[in-house]
Amino acid sequence: MELLGTHPIDGAAEVVIQDQYAYVAVSGVYKETAVNAGGLAVVDWTEPTEPRTVYSRTFGAPLTPDAPPNLRIDTPDVKVAGDVAGVANDGNPGGVAFFDVSDPEQPEHVSFYDVSTEDRPLGTVHNLFLDGEYAYVGVNATTAIDSDEDGQPDQLRPFGETGVDIVDVSDPTTPTRVSTWKLKEFPGPAFAKAGLVNGFHDVYVQDGLAYICFWDAGIVVLDVSNPSAPELAAHFGEAPGATKEVRFFEIGEEDPEAYLQETGQLTRQLTLPGNAHYVQPSPDGLYVYVGAEAFGSREPGGIDIWDVSDLGKDIFAGPNRIGHISPPDIDLSLADQEYLDANPVIDTDDSRGRDLLRTSHNFDVTTDRLYTSWYGGGVRVFDITDPSTPTEIGVYDPEGASFWTAVAADETIVASEYRTGLVFLKNPNS
Repeated sequence: MELLGTHPIDGAAEVVIQDQYAYVAVSGVYKETAVNAGGLAVVDWTEPTEPRTVYSRTFGAPLTPDAPPNLRIDTPDVKVAGDVAGVANDGNPGGVAFFDVSDPEQPEHVSFYDVSTEDRPLGTVHNLFLDGEYAYVGVNATTAIDSDEDGQPDQLRPFGETGVDIVDVSDPTTPTRVSTWKLKEFPGPAFAKAGLVNGFHDVYVQDGLAYICFWDAGIVVLDVSNPSAPELAAHFGEAPGATKEVRFFEIGEEDPEAYLQETGQLTRQLTLPGNAHYVQPSPDGLYVYVGAEAFGSREPGGIDIWDVSDLGKDIFAGPNRIGHISPPDIDLSLADQEYLDANPVIDTDDSRGRDLLRTSHNFDVTTDRLYTSWYGGGVRVFDITDPSTPTEIGVYDPEGASFWTAVAADETIVASEYRTGLVFLKNPNS
């Protein structure tokens, strides 16, 4: 694909487009040199050949007056709808920083929605979605048990309280939670007892339905036509073993890393099968595209395509998978092959690992095109006129690049690359 322009933003993660502005979540974790910071940048891309930053803010100072001493900032996601933007903090305190973007060149930070509560301590937010006057905030939080009733928790289960908060942001200065749906409310298998493997990862809301990725537990679809009372509408795509219950972690009696290794949660979380990472329905709602993010050096994740035309008729029957896009092949040097052999699970904190990883990451679906990112596998566009047989029609895969997302914007594709920033490409559909 033809390169139109680039724009430097170190640590560029999620990008969303509204009008001629690109809103960029800046993650300190993915900067050239990792730092405990994050931020938001707004880029005017009216001229894709000469984009310019019109706003930039770094989150390194406390997001709230009573921020904890162990402050940790990681802002991988941003969403925007109308005059409101939200930036997720996947750290401590976990939550969403809301901005008034009525003037995109002068956003005003107006509030912070903290997801941690007494019964849901240390909640974090990796992703959110804005739809109308509501924010759908994904929460990963631990189940804490005070088994000896001394007033202090002594047992933990990772992600036992994972779910989604639905938050009224009609007045973004006072975000107000109107409902919560937790995975442990699922009426079938006990997915919430499986630990790290069934965490909330992403959500997409369209036409009164919230499509939620719960990793190995697959896709949960909620009817949110009444945001105050979400109802389970469908479930599909769970992986084998997604209901395997893990024991509690004993606080003060064992090492956290040893616990994760012994229970197998970490390896299962990072490798296939499962790993429902990103979801988006087609504009007509007849198909759902689900990307798997997997870090196995020899088995990265692809994208599944589901026919959901009968969605909701039987919650537990699930739709049919009608198509699949495999990860791209890349040319490997002998040194690359030796690296992958020595690292069966790729560490994305290692820049070389990210460059060699080619798993599905975030994407964008339009009526007949799918715009995808694959870390070191580049940006790829598929013709999905027939969703059962997607056909690759465009590739941008420069050496040494690692991409987070790709989104369509009229005749342009906007993609984010971790270290170098935004990339503007000519849309092969134009």
